[in-house]
Amino acid sequence: MKIIHSITEIKDDLITCCVYEQSEGAFSQYFEVYHVDPPSNVSISKITISLATVLATPLLIANDETANPYSLILVSPTGSMSVVNVDPDELDENERYIIVGG
Repeated sequence: MKIIHSITEIKDDLITCCVYEQSEGAFSQYFEVYHVDPPSNVSISKITISLATVLATPLLIANDETANPYSLILVSPTGSMSVVNVDPDELDENERYIIVGG
């Protein structure tokens, strides 16, 4: 896997992880993972759980079950997953992911 810091650096690598520094706070980095030919048996959930475990930190992923952009899934380093909401004003105005409820 190649780690880059700008989408313009993407080449023909099998897996590329683009890391952006977002803001200060608990969720201060933004990751985008690109896979040229993802296996059908590997889901975003499985990848995120593995990443949270390896990094020993909680991660947020999109909640595809709703159109609400402020509803996300919190993935813990132990592999548990829960739906949470983030503060809309903090996200829209400061690009900060602040959990306000589940």
